[in-house]
Amino acid sequence: GKLRTDAVLCDLLSLAVQHGDREHGHSVSALHTIGIGDFGVEKTLGELESHGLVFKSGELWALTASGYNEAERVVRSIGESY
Repeated sequence: GKLRTDAVLCDLLSLAVQHGDREHGHSVSALHTIGIGDFGVEKTLGELESHGLVFKSGELWALTASGYNEAERVVRSIGESY
């Protein structure tokens, strides 16, 4: 659902910011490590890919420009709700 897709987007954003590169790819296992475990991460990445928010290069996943913008929007909306 939306909560899961938002969580994966935010995890990818966090990793991208740490690397200073919005298109820096990360493995599914890296997302399992920083996220909430293996709760459908691969399926969620597939959903995000179908919406043009992430892309896969080899075995690594990264945000598209649209995905980066959406992840930033999610982070802002979370901050505004507190």
